[in-house]
Amino acid sequence: MHHHAPASKNQRWGAVFPLRLPQTIINTFSRWSINAASIVFTRVGLWWHAVLARRDSASHSSLRLWSRVAAAGGPSPTTMHHHARGVTDIALSSDGRLLASASCDCTVKLWNLDTNQLLATKEPDSGSPNHVWAVAFAPNGSVFAAGSTDGSIRIWEASTSSNGGEGVPATRIPAHCPKPVKALAFSPDGALLASGSGDGEVKLWAWRDGVELKQRCFPGRGVAGVSKLAFSPDGRHLACASEEQTVSLWDVAAWALTARLAGCGGDARGLAYSGDGRWLAHADGNTKVKIAEIKVGECIALAGRVQEMDLGQAVYDVSFSHDGRLLAVALGCGAVEILERENGKPVGTLRGFSGAATAVAFSRDSRILVSGSWDSSVKLWRAESKFGLRDYWAAFTGGLRRAWPFGR
Repeated sequence: MHHHAPASKNQRWGAVFPLRLPQTIINTFSRWSINAASIVFTRVGLWWHAVLARRDSASHSSLRLWSRVAAAGGPSPTTMHHHARGVTDIALSSDGRLLASASCDCTVKLWNLDTNQLLATKEPDSGSPNHVWAVAFAPNGSVFAAGSTDGSIRIWEASTSSNGGEGVPATRIPAHCPKPVKALAFSPDGALLASGSGDGEVKLWAWRDGVELKQRCFPGRGVAGVSKLAFSPDGRHLACASEEQTVSLWDVAAWALTARLAGCGGDARGLAYSGDGRWLAHADGNTKVKIAEIKVGECIALAGRVQEMDLGQAVYDVSFSHDGRLLAVALGCGAVEILERENGKPVGTLRGFSGAATAVAFSRDSRILVSGSWDSSVKLWRAESKFGLRDYWAAFTGGLRRAWPFGR
């Protein structure tokens, strides 16, 4: 659920200011921008026209974006109702155009987020009910993987075409048979696929060849299933959340345990790294979210700072905005809470589910938030950035103060 989309092209508004300005000021303006805008100059005869151009929405602060949404009462969600039973996991492609949702109805569904249409339904071939517990996209968005009750991983090609690649057979890896596959994660370079099972086993795969590279049982007392996996953004470390109330950090190259966060209070569930790899958030299985500061040097370690937030509701999943300033939390009451990472202050609450919210994911540009629920639905919220006259004036006068010789 970790999910990320590339920047879109710049957009320009038709606000034009006819000006007679010295060339030095023109040059200074042309190199300057503020907030979400920059000033672009074109010459028409003896006049310079100043046009305000909005920069990519990814440059917007996620906090600013969703604070505006919350102040406006929140956006109305788009609801997708094609699953017959509860949604267990969701994943977004890196470009933000595709969504995969896994369910206890034994299917994975592929959605086109440009049109909010269902593209394809994938059913793991099995002779018995085969609930799908985990789903993940490769970083380049070309394939997605699903883990199911029969212990197998299935990998399908992803496509935005009208049939979503329907009819293309899956690549099957008998990863943990007969134990269920409960967690999946692709490495940032796309070369590796990590899988976790219901009996506490974690494996690394060269998934293109179906070759098992490394295997390890989750450390601890007895047998505890792996509930979530997450690679660090640099791909050097793998975080594993366990039903035994622990989160462990592993060095991928050495395949060795380097740090452990214990005392979660319940089955550790949701797990997410911030975009810079400095923070690791997890749901403790009860009502709390913990955010640990990660120090990466010669070896990874917990930096000692662990922030704890009590939401007063069962917590199922977490997801960081790409800039790491916001944390979305899926709650048992059927809501998604958006919090400031720095201080835990609520930014807004998104509602609409009639059952527990089980999975949540931000898009890379932080403008889309997707969540799945036990009520069998998937909801999508879009935060549309707005740029008004006050922003135009701030950009123009701010640039003038910087450009004017005696204003420096």
